[in-house]
Amino acid sequence: MRDKFRGYYRPTQAEENDMWSSADIVMDTNVVLDLYKYHAKTTDLYLRSLDKFKAQLWLPYQVALEFHKNRPKVRAETTKGHKDRIKDLEGIKNKIQQSTPKSKLASSKVELELIAKTDEAIAALRLELKQLTAETHVNSPDKVLDRITELFEGRVGEAPTDSRLAELQKEAEQRFDKSIPPGYEDRKTKAAGEEYGDFLLWRQVMDYAKEKGKNIIIATEDKKADWWQKLNGEDIVGPRPELIQEFRAETGQEIIFYSGRDFFQQLSDRAKIAESREDLAGALADVTSVSDERSAAQAAAAETLDFTFFKARDLPVERSSDKSWNYLVSGHRAADLRGQELRRHVGEMRREAENIEMRLDAALKAFTDADDDSTRDEIVRQIKDLHNRSMSLRAIIEETERQVRGIDARIDRDTLNRAWRDYLTSGPETEDDEGSVE
Repeated sequence: MRDKFRGYYRPTQAEENDMWSSADIVMDTNVVLDLYKYHAKTTDLYLRSLDKFKAQLWLPYQVALEFHKNRPKVRAETTKGHKDRIKDLEGIKNKIQQSTPKSKLASSKVELELIAKTDEAIAALRLELKQLTAETHVNSPDKVLDRITELFEGRVGEAPTDSRLAELQKEAEQRFDKSIPPGYEDRKTKAAGEEYGDFLLWRQVMDYAKEKGKNIIIATEDKKADWWQKLNGEDIVGPRPELIQEFRAETGQEIIFYSGRDFFQQLSDRAKIAESREDLAGALADVTSVSDERSAAQAAAAETLDFTFFKARDLPVERSSDKSWNYLVSGHRAADLRGQELRRHVGEMRREAENIEMRLDAALKAFTDADDDSTRDEIVRQIKDLHNRSMSLRAIIEETERQVRGIDARIDRDTLNRAWRDYLTSGPETEDDEGSVE
């Protein structure tokens, strides 16, 4: 039974060990790009661990293409977190210093220590920011790229021909219509032509495994439901069984899926190059932090998208009996609804962010008014919690706004309105032109 329903079973420890000793390793675009988001020490450990498995590495052409397209932007964004933290810390420090305590007591030891530690943190971040800005400048050497290039030299798939790409895109559309994983979730958010990426990656991996007769280990940071089976729409149970079943049927080989975090943990444990347990724990915490931030952003955006897609299914059919016209109208109107709902969600999150800022102000005022150290220690804990929530919310807002931009890129109102005018000219008489989306 296990062999017939392999997609529903976790691999045994023996199977996992066997895969790591013989299977080729595939990383998706986000897993590779995240090497720019970690602390330098984590990235170095990660790359040295990968080097231990260099003979087993392989990169699909689609991943390599997306990596090179997105690398400059991701590289430049490494400074954003530092800038935000510096701004927040300076705000906390200034509010403490500018607040007038109700008591006539001089600043307490706790308050002075907090200001001193804040100054130290700001100075350290400014120094690191200066270094990062220099390192990520468009004309500066990219040491991470050099190491990634060396790792995957001669280990990248070939580009599909134009005719083959057209065939794959047609196949993807047919699968998406039936919600066959992976990739159909991207149809809701990504710009036209970019929604095929996940399927192209999947097809290239299967073609490679079949041609080379290789088992595959795949690491992905995509947490959407077209890759992972979820319990109650949230907790990941494992990869979609359909993917494992399809892979085995298509290639005759085996495949194991890992999240980015679990992949790094397995990789680093097996490479055994970390200098100490503390170094390994710190790197794993770094990888987990980046992964969790993306998961929170994707989950918030997906929740809104699922709601708006449910509403869009029941849109009234336009007056034309032309199926292609109906498809065009319903597709654009559904996208429009999703975009509107996402913008509303962004507005709500911004209001929540403002509320957190107000609570942070109140906590800072309470800190200056507190008369004993124990109360102030508790307030410091609250300030730290509010700050972390603020940072997470910013990440979710940023991801949701990216989803909105993707939707906007898909809505070609000029084409839709031109089609509507052509229909009014050639179709049955109508009383008005309410189908226009202008």
